[in-house]
Amino acid sequence: HASYSQNFFIRNGAEARGARVMGYEGTIDFDFYKGELKLHHHHRLSSETYSCSNMAEHFGGDRELCLNFLELINNTGESRTTLADGILSARMCLMASESNKSEKFEVI
Repeated sequence: HASYSQNFFIRNGAEARGARVMGYEGTIDFDFYKGELKLHHHHRLSSETYSCSNMAEHFGGDRELCLNFLELINNTGESRTTLADGILSARMCLMASESNKSEKFEVI
């Protein structure tokens, strides 16, 4: 079992882009600006830090989107996302932009 959460902070030096994946065996923290991956073992009470020089390429997920598109047109794979995922993603971006303009929270 795993839980996934992603948060974005963008104002006054609080910018951060990363992700945290938590599971029974451990937790992985991604820091896309620092190019670091931290693995926290839950049963060994230890952590490891890895430098990922190409992590900045993550932004937008363009490489993975392109690879998945090629798989689809070559009939060598299935879509990793649904149409509903794409619509929700676009709606979230539009509402984030609106929230920024109005300085109010927007309901999605």
